[in-house]
Amino acid sequence: MAITGLASAAEITSAQTAAPARHLGITPKVGLSWLTYKEGSATDFAAIGLKTGIAGWHRIGTGTLIQLNGSVTALPVNDTGLAVPVRFAAMDGTWITDLGATDNSPSHWRTQLGLGAYYKRMFVSGNKFGYTDVNGPLALVNFEKHFSAGSSGRMEFRISPVLDGLIPLAPSSRELGFTVEWKKPLVDGRSLGVMAEWSELRIRIENSQVESNSLALGVIYGI
Repeated sequence: MAITGLASAAEITSAQTAAPARHLGITPKVGLSWLTYKEGSATDFAAIGLKTGIAGWHRIGTGTLIQLNGSVTALPVNDTGLAVPVRFAAMDGTWITDLGATDNSPSHWRTQLGLGAYYKRMFVSGNKFGYTDVNGPLALVNFEKHFSAGSSGRMEFRISPVLDGLIPLAPSSRELGFTVEWKKPLVDGRSLGVMAEWSELRIRIENSQVESNSLALGVIYGI
């Protein structure tokens, strides 16, 4: 992992559950991301960017699925401290399983546990600041509820330590995330919904410090 300066927006997409009859699914996402970023005393800015992402899942058994996520957040050049274009890219893969019953009745909350790995980096013109090759394990917990009208809601909590090779950095180097989604089924098993994602990233390497917070609001379309 390398830090060339500073810039980081946290993003991370999350696990979709599907109707038991379906075994594959894809969910494109698009929205706006509000970001704050600080790298030591040299780089400090706040900006609004466009966040696009996609999640794909494959059900491998009753109550178990594998999910892959990817996202890119693009920040425009503006008067809030950014003199060059900045892009944040992230991807992760997670194995997710139900804890307890898999009942989707309106009276039941469905709980899931996920374990996986993530990778993220920044693209900054001229490499003036930013980080590359940030990676590590991730763990998440999902709480999902289906409502009588057919819609469903989901909350996800996740934590992602930051590694240097295979060695964890200080406990303060980590990303925390929280996601809320609501979706309504459409025809042919598709769905349309809204989502909100919050994340906080902290990286400490020797004398280099990166701090980034982001809040993304957007729409999701399940295929």
